[in-house]
Amino acid sequence: MVSVPAGTTYNVCVYDTGGSAATVLTTGTYKVYSPPTITDVSATSGPAQGGNTLTVTGTNITAAARVTVGGTALENAVVNAAAGTVTGTVPARAAGSTNIVLTTEGGPVTYGTQYTYYDGLDITPSTMTPTESPILDIFGQGFRDATVDFANLAPASVTTIASADPSTEVITTAGAHGFTAGDRVRLGTVTGLTPLVSNATYWVLTAPSGTTLTLGTAPGGTAVDITLTGTTTGLYDVDNMTRVQLGAATFTTTTNVVSWSGAHGLAVGDVVVFTGTITTTTSIDADTEYYVLTVPSSTSVTLSPVKGGSVQTIDATGGSAGSYRGADNRTHVLLALGAYDETAALGTAGAPVAECTGVQVISDNELICSLVTPNLRSGSYQVFLVDDLKAGTTRATIASSASAFTSAAY
Repeated sequence: MVSVPAGTTYNVCVYDTGGSAATVLTTGTYKVYSPPTITDVSATSGPAQGGNTLTVTGTNITAAARVTVGGTALENAVVNAAAGTVTGTVPARAAGSTNIVLTTEGGPVTYGTQYTYYDGLDITPSTMTPTESPILDIFGQGFRDATVDFANLAPASVTTIASADPSTEVITTAGAHGFTAGDRVRLGTVTGLTPLVSNATYWVLTAPSGTTLTLGTAPGGTAVDITLTGTTTGLYDVDNMTRVQLGAATFTTTTNVVSWSGAHGLAVGDVVVFTGTITTTTSIDADTEYYVLTVPSSTSVTLSPVKGGSVQTIDATGGSAGSYRGADNRTHVLLALGAYDETAALGTAGAPVAECTGVQVISDNELICSLVTPNLRSGSYQVFLVDDLKAGTTRATIASSASAFTSAAY
């Protein structure tokens, strides 16, 4: 094949020579491009949830250049052909190693070092003193679908932001908010209120009145400097997110089924508590936790008094005045010395030394929990997420922190 310099453009003509004279059917051009190269990448590893920035530097990068990680294109990619870079956000992917590929009109090229997605957890804060009991905000990938249905929260748990004063950072709610300094809140859909973000969580720093407050990104920190007034569809009390109201329930004796008039959103292993007056049946107790055993339909379940146990029999058809979904007890957050081992003896490698309480799975990528560890000795630990039902009745590791969680005196 004859070698031609890059940038050469050829005219291409297609003729029909079936007649007495050739007839031009169509014309076009064909341009020769130099193959791209990758000279550097800004990162060769990152968390499985993605979201970190990756810059690929190379030669012969054109405006049409595209970078993929594991076959998925960088999100919000920006090409700077003059500087020879492509920058974008790394997409989410399961843990493991995969290729970084740069593609232009000159063809694809694969970087020599693979990009490694680690199954690690981004944890805030990642350090504590031995006597602290911090609330951990944990980001990762593949957590259980959100167990919180914001639309079903009790009215006392949600209000709306009516306005914000950029000069003072004070937010005014449409009604009484019921929050105090130190509460954790989550915003709904935000309009304006820059730089507050939709569906993000914040701390209440001050509550000057029943309808005003300031928010921060850390407890006791500096108030968010709001530069644009606006509104949000909701301001939710994170501490109450685990109590999702389900409404009145009906018990059927012939099938041992509990049902609701609308979709319950429950999954196997969820906790259900019945409230108010229970009629007819004596086998179901009010204010007692039951576990979802099976989900025959979107409006019905069968229950068990213990997780994964025998079906709870219903001795007579009846109902309850109310019910709610309890905490997500399937997901556990553990601190361990080394790789978590459920069978390890206490004090040995792999044994859990502490477990978070109040685990609340906010989304597939975020959960929060309270780490109550009186006098946790100084040292380095790993944080593990384990799920009771991922492997029958045995806890199975969902994800672990890539870096150590440290307990140390200031």
